[in-house]
Amino acid sequence: MSLRSHLAAVLCAVSTLVTAQTPRWRVLNLSDGLPDNNVVSVLKDSEGFVWMGTRSGLCRYDGTEFRMYRHIEGDPSSLPANAVDALSELPGGRLWVRAGHSSYIMDRRTGEFSAPPLPSAVDCFHVDEDSVSWVMSAKECFRIGTDGDVTKVDISELPSPNITSLSSCGRLLLTLDQNGALGFIDKTSLKAERTEDHIPATEGESRSIPFDSYTDSRSRIWIFSSEGLWAYDYTRGMWLDSLTSRWKGSIVHSVVEDTSGRIWIGKEVGGIDILDPSTGEVLPVPPDGGDFSFPDNSVTSLYRDKEDVIWSGTYRKGVAYTYENMFLFYPYHVGDITCVLPLSGSRALLGDNDGNVKEWHSGEDPSSVKMLYPSLGLAVTSLLMDHSGRLWVGTFMDGLYCIENGRKKRFNTSNGLSDDSVWALAEDPSGNIWIGTLGGGLQKYDGTFTTFKADYTGIRGDYISSLAIRDGKELVIGFADSEVDIMDLSDNSFRRMLSPEEHLAGMSINQVFVDSRSLVWAGTNAGINVWDGKRIVDLPDDFSLKSEYISGISEDSFGDIWVVTGSRLVRVEARDGTFTQTDYPLPDYLLEDGFNLRSMACLDDGSIVVGKVDGLVSFSPSELLSESVRGHVLFVDRDTKATFRLPFSQKVFSAHVMTDRYDYPVRPVFEYRLGGEWIGVEGNLVTRTNLYPGSYDLVVRIAGTDTVSEPLHLVVEPPFWRSLPAILIYVLALLGLVGLLALAFMRREREKFHIRQLEEDSRRTEEVFQMKERFFTNVSHDLRTPLTLIISPLDEMVSAETDPAKKSSLQMISRNANRLLGLVNQLLDFRKSEMAAQNLSLEDGDVVQFLRETCDSFGQISEGRDIPLSFFSTEETLSMAFDRDKLGKVMMNLLSNAFKFTPDGGRVEVFLYRTGGTLEIRVCDTGIGIPDSEKSNIFKRFYQVGNSTQGTGIGLSLVHDFVSLHGGEVSVHDNIGGGSVFVVKLPIRQHTVSETESLVEEEVRDLPAVLVVDDSADFREFMSNSLRLQYRVLQAENGEQALQMINDEAPDLVLSDVMMPVMDGNELCQRIKSDPLTTNIPVILLTAKAGTESVVEGLKTGADDYVTKPFNMTVLLLRIGKLIERTRLKKSGLLDPTPEEIVITPVDEQLVGKAVQYVEDRMSDPQLSVEDLASHMGMARVTLYKKLLQITGKAPLEFIRTVRMKRAAQLLRESQMRVSEIAYSVGYNNPKIFAKHFKDEFGMLPSTYQGKFGNKKV
Repeated sequence: MSLRSHLAAVLCAVSTLVTAQTPRWRVLNLSDGLPDNNVVSVLKDSEGFVWMGTRSGLCRYDGTEFRMYRHIEGDPSSLPANAVDALSELPGGRLWVRAGHSSYIMDRRTGEFSAPPLPSAVDCFHVDEDSVSWVMSAKECFRIGTDGDVTKVDISELPSPNITSLSSCGRLLLTLDQNGALGFIDKTSLKAERTEDHIPATEGESRSIPFDSYTDSRSRIWIFSSEGLWAYDYTRGMWLDSLTSRWKGSIVHSVVEDTSGRIWIGKEVGGIDILDPSTGEVLPVPPDGGDFSFPDNSVTSLYRDKEDVIWSGTYRKGVAYTYENMFLFYPYHVGDITCVLPLSGSRALLGDNDGNVKEWHSGEDPSSVKMLYPSLGLAVTSLLMDHSGRLWVGTFMDGLYCIENGRKKRFNTSNGLSDDSVWALAEDPSGNIWIGTLGGGLQKYDGTFTTFKADYTGIRGDYISSLAIRDGKELVIGFADSEVDIMDLSDNSFRRMLSPEEHLAGMSINQVFVDSRSLVWAGTNAGINVWDGKRIVDLPDDFSLKSEYISGISEDSFGDIWVVTGSRLVRVEARDGTFTQTDYPLPDYLLEDGFNLRSMACLDDGSIVVGKVDGLVSFSPSELLSESVRGHVLFVDRDTKATFRLPFSQKVFSAHVMTDRYDYPVRPVFEYRLGGEWIGVEGNLVTRTNLYPGSYDLVVRIAGTDTVSEPLHLVVEPPFWRSLPAILIYVLALLGLVGLLALAFMRREREKFHIRQLEEDSRRTEEVFQMKERFFTNVSHDLRTPLTLIISPLDEMVSAETDPAKKSSLQMISRNANRLLGLVNQLLDFRKSEMAAQNLSLEDGDVVQFLRETCDSFGQISEGRDIPLSFFSTEETLSMAFDRDKLGKVMMNLLSNAFKFTPDGGRVEVFLYRTGGTLEIRVCDTGIGIPDSEKSNIFKRFYQVGNSTQGTGIGLSLVHDFVSLHGGEVSVHDNIGGGSVFVVKLPIRQHTVSETESLVEEEVRDLPAVLVVDDSADFREFMSNSLRLQYRVLQAENGEQALQMINDEAPDLVLSDVMMPVMDGNELCQRIKSDPLTTNIPVILLTAKAGTESVVEGLKTGADDYVTKPFNMTVLLLRIGKLIERTRLKKSGLLDPTPEEIVITPVDEQLVGKAVQYVEDRMSDPQLSVEDLASHMGMARVTLYKKLLQITGKAPLEFIRTVRMKRAAQLLRESQMRVSEIAYSVGYNNPKIFAKHFKDEFGMLPSTYQGKFGNKKV
């Protein structure tokens, strides 16, 4: 006889018949926050709150906490009395509350109590299914509609007006008086329809006790009082004494019907009786003190809510409630269960931590658990029933047991077992028993033991925690100190489950489990892993089991995987390669003790059991899945129909949430959403901080369900600066600003228009002024040539004249002619100043000597007018840079003014002082002086002191301009004793042009130079005066002198007469054009010969233009300008001086080639200078500068540097020399300066260039 058959026979012999399941209860009492354990009445309102009437007041329960309402002395809106024994709900958020000896209406939202709209106190009340209230007040009955309308009910036909109870029976209102007589009132006609005037057991007796009633779903009226229980079948019109006789004389406080039609009877003594009216059977529910049993012997009230939860108020133990599927997770206290072996049906073998093997049947009383094999070692660690019915029991430190037909055989280290701690067992299809030990490796038992250890086989380690058979072909081995191996059962070979690049979450295997899809589930101390036979499966990112401690793994009959962790139960759906996780938070009563490892199993009846330290937990996956979440999610003290406005300063918003179901088998976990993703809630308090201004809809749901609350509308008010008043202020301010800007714009436009008018007037005035100036300038210019031609022969006549009288006249003519020429020159200088054409032509010289000679030129005037002129200087000599012409004019104007306004016999003095770096010139006179009011205007143009008619008002203005050009200043002061003192202060500076080894060169910034060649001095002077405004004019008497000046000065253009002595113009032009150094200089020939042959002859010599006399000066100026401009435009075709790459052909290229060759010859010489190059080329430095600039666009210094840089670039590309060596080879003593110049030329450092272009041609 097999062990399986033996166990079945034992179970059949001891089986008992169970007719009904005793309800399991949850209790709320003082420890949960209930203010009083004496609960007399219970009501659950339409919003899900549970109201409890106690002897200490009224309280409200929201699933988490209680709120208390008590009587407050002096507050008429508070609860009138603390003893609350009846509750009912009214529409509109109100409650009927019977407190003390009367009834009141409570506003749930405000918590205020008020009397009903009746003349007297209310004795009892009833609210029917239509929310209509029926009340008794002073022996009168009233109907209060949902609209508050009060109607009196005729109760004259009833046996007695002393009614103690009202209830509904369909369309009828049921009344019950203090003698137990029944009355029925039509709710429509409000008249008595029928009476039943006695209770059978007490017929004819006169009593005065309160009776109460309850009508069930079959129209049976249950009447109860302190004298017992009665039932009346309204439909059949008969009393049901057979159902109620057993409660005769019992004190019954409450009656309620459950969903199965059973009647629950709450008694003063004995707890609850559950009556099945169809059979008459009664199930007592006494307070037996067991887990989840009813808490008290005395029941004060019973109530069934809309979710079919039964609530019971007790006398001393608070309130208890129960529901059919409330306990989906039911604990069995059967010991410290370490392993579970499923048998047939709902049976299982249990191994505990005391070394016992027990037999257990799901649903039986814990006392019926049968001990089969006690004391098999310190602890039972594994169980296996093989195919032949043998039971294998692995133990800790006591070896392995094999039990067959009640006989035990023990294996230990003395008879073949490798270690006495057997942690895992498995059987393969061949009937071999595989044994995993904790330290002795893996063993196979087929009648004899075969051992596999890490020392001499391919197994990973010797500490094995779990075994599982995969597809009948492979043994999956989990190690307590490592990962997982796969053993091929055909040849006993081992391989690693993971590839080298794969890793498990955690390194200690708690359990390996193979499901019906051949997936291997490896639970570790740090998460779960799934292997599909080839690789570790990628689980979703939100798969929390990847990082949790795994206690047990099992598979249900639906193919879903159930995993238990330290605090949660998780169901994993594995469908088509996707894995979905559903969490089931466990009730608090299951979390007090932890779950044991590898003690989870699915029984044949589909239920799953898990071993705990204090027993066993059983649940049905089908019931857990079918138990959909019902009810609603509600906000505590929040009206979802209202809009909550939060000031911006309120940084934190909180809202309590609850569900109107208190019978959940697990704790509900809430999530909320506020316009984004769902966010978990800690407990039942939703808290958000720092909400931005705007409108929000807050919704809450139970996690993992579609049970969502009504939205709670939130409006976060903006700060004041974003509020509507602030925006209005901004708009008004903006409009005001726009208005101000518009006014400012209009004012500005008017001002601009006015300014434009003034500018237009000024422009017109300036145009008139310029026309006048041009007129006077042209006249002055036209006068200058005749004056020049007059003065020169006049001077000769004065020198040749011997007659004193004639000579005196001629001298007078000469003086006035010179004076007129001076005035003309002043006008021309003033015009040049106006046209901003004045430039300094600084030269180093002895300024003391220059000023002394200037003063000496006024000697004749000084003697003629008896005005002594004195010159004093603190310095004998002083070398400085100054413009002789302009400084001479300054002194001439100051001395002329001094003599002009000094009377005969006066005195004029000139003083020179050197103060640091400043030269101070003082011109003092003893003349009429200058008033202080005039001094600020004295240097303005055309300004004349007082009504003076002497002078033009130009001289002092030119003095001021010329001194300013020198960087100095001029001022006027009063002379002690009378007269004026003009003070000129000039900075002492040197003007030198030098070329140093630091390779710094100054550019020449002179005006274009024009060389005038003519044998007539008057004509040369005339041309000089005509061209000096725009050009620097050079003069030569003949062609030979002109050639010398061309080599020295390199003019930009030559203007030559044809007929000249020594060398004529044609020969000069031919010589210029044949010389490579001067061939680019344009030449204009001037002649009085107008014949065609003369023009052709001149042009053949290479002349660029031929002008016949007389000529128009304006036309000549245009021709000169165009020729110079055209010559300079040739720079667009400049030659680039590249070493050894210049083809020597034309004259310009020969010049550049010669210069390049010279630089190459002295490439490594750091002392090579511009002077050396100019000397080698046989020309002046300035000539070389202009020539190279004209041909290559580069100054001589830049030319030398360019040749060196290009040689350096060639060496960087084609040689293996270092950068410093190349720097020295091209004439640089400092590699840093070389690197800077190279980067300026090529845009990159030499090292970068060498790395990029080395051994390449560019």
